[in-house]
Amino acid sequence: MRRSKISFLLTKTELELMKSILYLEPYLVDGIKTAKPEAGKYRVEFSTDDLAESLGALSYSTSYTVSPGKKEEIHSLHDKIEGYLKISQRLVRIR
Repeated sequence: MRRSKISFLLTKTELELMKSILYLEPYLVDGIKTAKPEAGKYRVEFSTDDLAESLGALSYSTSYTVSPGKKEEIHSLHDKIEGYLKISQRLVRIR
């Protein structure tokens, strides 16, 4: 079965945040390591399944984050990824 892929842009801050939180998730490390600069941001590509699993890791990390500013950054990244996944699911249904 072919796995759906999703590609999108992250800011340098978002990419660094993903690196710091998801470094133990081998299925996401490759997507982070292969990020390509594009229009002042970084293009990443992940399977939709792997990206969906990253949402759990991001949510979990907020439990252990003390800084309110860092929590907000994590929530913002979580919401961005969740939004891209929802769009991806809608596109699959349309096809």
